[in-house]
This record gives sequence, structure tokens and C-alpha cells, in this order.
Amino acid sequence: MAVTGFWPVFKNLRATLDYADNPDKTTLPEYLDEDLYAALRYAENDDKTDLKMFAGGINCSAQNAYAEMIAVQRRFGLRGKVVGYHGIQSFREGEVTPEQAFAIGKETARRMWGDRYQVLVTVHLNTDNVHCHFVVNPVSFKDGAKFQNKIGDHKELRKISDEICREHDVTISLGDACRPGCLADASDVCQIEELVRLGELTKRAWARDVQVMVEGPGHMPMDQIAANMKIQQTICMGAPFYVLGPLVTDIAPGYDHITSAIGGAIAAQNGAAFLCYVTPAEHLALPNVEDVKQGIIASKIAAHAADIAKGVRGAREIDDKMADARRVLDWDAQWECAIDPETAKQIREDRKPEHEDTCSMCGKFCAVRSMNKALAGEYIDIL
Repeated sequence: MAVTGFWPVFKNLRATLDYADNPDKTTLPEYLDEDLYAALRYAENDDKTDLKMFAGGINCSAQNAYAEMIAVQRRFGLRGKVVGYHGIQSFREGEVTPEQAFAIGKETARRMWGDRYQVLVTVHLNTDNVHCHFVVNPVSFKDGAKFQNKIGDHKELRKISDEICREHDVTISLGDACRPGCLADASDVCQIEELVRLGELTKRAWARDVQVMVEGPGHMPMDQIAANMKIQQTICMGAPFYVLGPLVTDIAPGYDHITSAIGGAIAAQNGAAFLCYVTPAEHLALPNVEDVKQGIIASKIAAHAADIAKGVRGAREIDDKMADARRVLDWDAQWECAIDPETAKQIREDRKPEHEDTCSMCGKFCAVRSMNKALAGEYIDIL
């Protein structure tokens, strides 16, 4: 299922409505409502929509959405500061193809707004999770009535999205807006109260045969992680729980993939179903490729360590193979077992030992080398 939401787009203070009265200038953004134009341009960004393969309009054309929306607003007169609404429908990574997301997004917009309003629908492909954007003209093309943006409208959007997603057999990802952003926030009333609401949403989804997964913290001291996993399992009745770390300390910018992996290992051992990786760039910058690699590897290590601790069948087999490869100093076999063989190879290559059957740490004093020679009845040449 998809996470949904929408919010108002407010008119820029530098409004030039005098120019908007001139029909020859209704397509020029510098003379009109800049925020609506910016929202449409963002949603239509070619880099994110695969050269507009996934951009379409409901009651308007994607190519001329701005001009057509402004024409309706001019026809009935734009009242108030809201010049549009910007919505999103976000899917879990790997849950849908861009084609499926586009079909779901268009149908969602059609059922939600299609009988009265103009909507630009696009699919953005610039992140791991495919997501739809909606830009809605708040003025009805039928009678000029303004979209009221009531609480019930947000609920209706979620209901419609859930129905369509159910038809397409996808899963709702229940996000936690109140997850702790620092250790001081961990396990506070706000976080636990939201978890109660997530449990209620889980029941609602299951009652309609819809799958869910629940998002969890966040920043959290190590001694609180296990308890939080158990609380979630109880309140959300065992629905899969995925956690953002948790980060176990707040003082390690540049190393939060490590603080995250520590918390992730504890969380996974105590019932978390999925770990969301954190990169070294967390809290600092947009991650680059190397940051993403480091984050994923740290998270995979945490997950694997938890599988071993939980006694998952077959989890330790690769570790036993690595131990055997190290016992006989079989470097190629070690690379095959390594979670990141390229890095392991590079480290050894950069610091080559004098003797191939050792490493540069211990050299001929390697205990494994000496034991192998002893067991084979060979002379142990330490000096």
C-alpha cells in the first residue's frame, strides 16, 4: 500500500495579478503565481519522470497544465492565498513498477478529484521508492468552487488509495512521524501514543484484507530497544516492524552507519523484521554512492549478526566456511565468504605481507600458520 498526503501551495507575496488579467500572459510564470508554477515544474521534472513517460493530466493536459489551471482560476476569480495543492502517494521500495504506480496514481486522482478539479499526475523515479505526485487546481472547472482541504479529504484520499492499492495487491507502509530524533525523545509519550494509532491502522487494514508494515525508531539508547520491539509486536499484533537504525548515540556524525548498525543488530535480534540502512552522511549531507555502500554493508552485517543470534537456520553456515578458510589460510575462499570482498582484497593488496601464507599484521608469527605447521609435523620458522 502507499503512504498518502497533500498540502496547500501558498501564493508568493510578489503576486502580479494585474498581469494575470492579461490572457496573453497566462503561461508566463514570472507574471503569475510562482508557487503553483514551481509545484508543477517540480512534479514534471524530466530527470525524475523518465522524460515525461509518466506524466499525465486529469481534466487538463500535462504539457499545458499550468496555463489551463490558471485559465480556470481567472475565469472564476482566485480567492485566498492557496493557489494549488501538492500531494504524494509513496510506495515501498520494490513494491510497484513505474507503470503500476502511474496507473494507481491516475486512478487515485480520478476518483478523488476527477469529477470537479484539474490534476497533474506524475511518477518520480529518482529515489529507491517510486512515488506519485499530484498537483491539484483548488478551483473547480465546473462551478469555481474551492477545494476546502478538510480533515475528511485526507481520510478520503487514504481510503481511495487503499482501495486501489488493494486491487493491485500492494502493501501499506505505516510511517511514524513522531519517531525519536534524539536519545532524549526515545520512548516518550508522543512516540508510544503514535504506536497505538499505528496499531489501530493495522487493524483497519487487516479488516479489509490489506497488508501492512510498520515503521519504527529512530534514536534510542541500547537498553530501550528490546522493550520497544516487544511493545510494537504487542500493539501492532506482530505486523512486520522496520526500524531506522535505531541510532544508539547522538555524538557520531560521519559514523552513524555504525551507531545505526549497533542498534539495528539489537532490534533485529528482538523482533524487527527489516532494517533501514543509515549512511555516514546522516545528519550531514545527501549521501553519495560510497556513503550508500557503507550504509548498506553496515546494515547487512547487523542483520546477519541478529540472524545468527536468533538461530535462524543456515545463517551461520557462511561464517563456518569463513572460519575454515582462515584456518587453512585460503585467501580466495575468504573472498568468496566476505560480505564485501572488493574491500577485503584491496586492503590486503595495499599492505602485502612478506610471505603469502601470512598477513602484514603478524607475519611469520601468525598463530594459525604456526599451528598448521605443527599439525603437519613441519618446522615452525618464526625467526
